[in-house]
Formats: sequence, structure tokens, C-alpha cells
Amino acid sequence: MNTLLDGILASQVISNVPAAILLAPFTKYHQSILLGVNIGGLGTLIASLANLIGYKIVRIQIPNDCKLFTRNFYLINIIYLTLLTIVISFIV
Repeated sequence: MNTLLDGILASQVISNVPAAILLAPFTKYHQSILLGVNIGGLGTLIASLANLIGYKIVRIQIPNDCKLFTRNFYLINIIYLTLLTIVISFIV
């Protein structure tokens, strides 16, 4: 469970792929890291490179709606991050 949460938290700060690479040598629970960094791709814009790419596209294509996109992005992603973390904590 700690490895799963570490993967989720590290993904929020340094993105999910670097978090997986950083955490992998320090544990034998690789499945928990995999789940953690995949769930951790939700949350902040930094959590996944795909989030940043999507944000950049919105900034270029519809710059007037950037604040609306950011607000909705965080609202939806935090809800899903919380729900998936709770659900997976019961499974693991």
C-alpha cells in the first residue's frame, strides 16, 4: 500500500514516467508502482506528459478558454484520482 501511495504522490510532483523510474530500484512491489504511477497520471497537470500536451494545445487553439479548461481539468482529475485511490486501496 505504501508503494502504491508513493507512486501516486511522486507522479503529482515529477510526472508518472520519471516517478516509475525513480521508485523501481527501491522496492520489490513493482505491480504497486505500476498501479500507483498510472493512477498518479491523474491529478495535476505535471502528473503526466499527456496532460501538459493537452494543456498546450488548449492554450494555442482556444486561449480564451484556458482558465475554464484548467478549472474543469483539476476538478475532474482530482475527483477521479481520489475515487481510484480509494477503490484500489481496497483491492490491494
